[in-house]
Order: sequence, then C-alpha cells, then structure tokens
Amino acid sequence: MPAPRFDETDSEDEEDSGQKAAKAAQAIFAQGKDIGEKYGAAILTVLVLFGLLYFWFVIVPKPLTVTVSVIEADTGLTITGAQVSADYLASPYIFTSVKKNFASPQGDGEYALRNVPSNTDNITISVKKSGDYENGGIVFSTGASADTAYVKMFKKTQLQIESKVIFGSIGPSCTKSFNVPINNTNMENDLDIALVSTNLPYFVSDKKTIAAGETANVSFSIMTSYPDSDKNPAFIAGEVHIVGTSKRAVVNLTLTRKPELRLDSAEIVNKIGEVKLVKISNAGKGRITGVRLTMDDASRDLVGLTGIAENEEFDLEPGQVKPVYVTARTQGEGFISVGADCTTPLALALKISAD
Repeated sequence: MPAPRFDETDSEDEEDSGQKAAKAAQAIFAQGKDIGEKYGAAILTVLVLFGLLYFWFVIVPKPLTVTVSVIEADTGLTITGAQVSADYLASPYIFTSVKKNFASPQGDGEYALRNVPSNTDNITISVKKSGDYENGGIVFSTGASADTAYVKMFKKTQLQIESKVIFGSIGPSCTKSFNVPINNTNMENDLDIALVSTNLPYFVSDKKTIAAGETANVSFSIMTSYPDSDKNPAFIAGEVHIVGTSKRAVVNLTLTRKPELRLDSAEIVNKIGEVKLVKISNAGKGRITGVRLTMDDASRDLVGLTGIAENEEFDLEPGQVKPVYVTARTQGEGFISVGADCTTPLALALKISAD
C-alpha cells in the first residue's frame, strides 16, 4: 500500500501575501502622515477652540443677580434696613479667593446681590439687623439664571424655655394639653407669649402674659386621630418655639393604646356617717393620665373624700386600681365627676339620707 502524501505549503505564496500586507500598511501610514502634515495644525486649532468654548460656556460661572427676601419668622413680615452680604468661592477655583458681596436694598424687604457666580454651591448669605433681631443667614446655591433666596429672621427675646424636652403620652383618638415652663428674665416688664409648632397635629397654643422675673407654664394642645391599634407609631415627635424667636423645645410623646376609665359603682346610697369604698380602675390597654375627681359646691357639702383629694391628678397604668373612701356628711343628692385625659367623664351619683 503506498504511503499517504501531504501537500506542502507554498511558502512563496505566503511570503508574497506578507509582503503585500506590509506594503499596504506602509502606504496607509504614509498617507496618514501626509494628511497630518497638511491638516494637523488645523485640527489642533479646532480642538483647542472647542476646549476654550466649553470652558467659557460650561465651566466658567456667569455673573447673575440673587434677590434676597428678608422676613420675620412665623409672621412673614418683611424686614427693611438690614445689611445683607454673600461670601463665596466661584469655580473653577483657579486664581480665586473667597469673595464678599454686599447687597443693595430694593424695598419691601428685598435686597439685590449682583454679580454672584452662576452654578455655584455653598454661597453663605448673611443678614444683620441691629436692634430687635438676631443675626440670620442661609447657605445657598445658584443655578444658571437669576434666583431668589429667602432668609427668616428671629426676634431677640428675654423669654427662656426652662425645659428643652417636653415628655408625655396621649391616646390614639384624643385632644390633650401639655405645659411648657417659660421664664421671663426681664426684671422690669411683663411679656406676652404664645407658642408655635409646624409639625405637631392640630396644634393650639394658649396666649399668656408672664410677669417680670417670673416663671409660668404656657400650655398647648394637640389632637390625634389614630385608630386603637398596635400598628400605630410608638411616638409623636415635634417641637414648639416661642412665636417669632429661636427659643424652642423638643416634644416627645408616647402614643398609647385606648384607655378605659371604669368605676365599680355608679352611685352611693348612704346614710349620714356611713363610708363607701369606690374603686377607680383602668380597664384599657393604654396608660390613663390626669385622673381627677371634681364636685360642685352642693355635692362637696354632702360627702368627704379619703385616699384621693378633690382635683388631685394621678395616673393609672393598665389594670391598676385606685381606691377612694366616700363619707356621707349631710342629707341631699349630688354627684362626683371622675374624669381623665382622653376619656369621657364618669358620674358617681350621691344619695345621702338622714336614716
């Protein structure tokens, strides 16, 4: 059997193909070199021009005007006669330093800051108004065009909030009041006060006058409208401040389950001298605050209380019982009102006989 034959590679054809490829590459390189020599300067000029245009129109900030509106906190009244300035460092931050720019008044509490750089962050706008106001200011960022910045100014005050945090609790569907102790450090003049809040639900504040050098509680109330559920938020948080000022306190309230105030008796039918034990309890799942017993003048003559004084406030935890002993003193009929925060008052009827 003859041995197999293998075709030998044509080395001359391979050599010719390699030479052809090398010559083609040399031709392309030579042509590119000719184009580079002819148009290289023009292409470089176009690229440099494009870079300069991009730098000028995109990177280099343009001067614009920022209108600063200065208003009083809470009231929104415009403030005139203030000194307004801006400090900034404009990009691209090359050969630059921090600049200060003073505004010119425009009337009605507005001031014009001219030649402020566009597209610049961290512009510090400062406002000073001698006399009744604290110094104010904001950190502002400009865009590509003119803009308006709003600065709220706080009034100086001699009122001081004594407690920086107000703690308490409230039921899921309830209106309840809380006290904020405030001191008038002015030793000569009485000062009027009201509180403001922007993040507590259905906020209402009392208005009060605090005597010179005195401390008094100023109360506010809020209202909740949650269902009685375990899925409610655990807390209601916010803050209150003295209207128009920076004096403020944090408010942190525990949101409880619905309380249920209960009496073990609806009436007391006693003879003069007899004593009746009445139990006041919390049959709900939430803590009851501000439990108190009250009577009118006629009922107050009928009985005496032992264990709990009239108008003495106390709290009841879920399942807790508070006893009160009622002693019949004179003949007649009346009632004792048992009330608490976030609950409907209960009436304990009194029927006192001589024998």
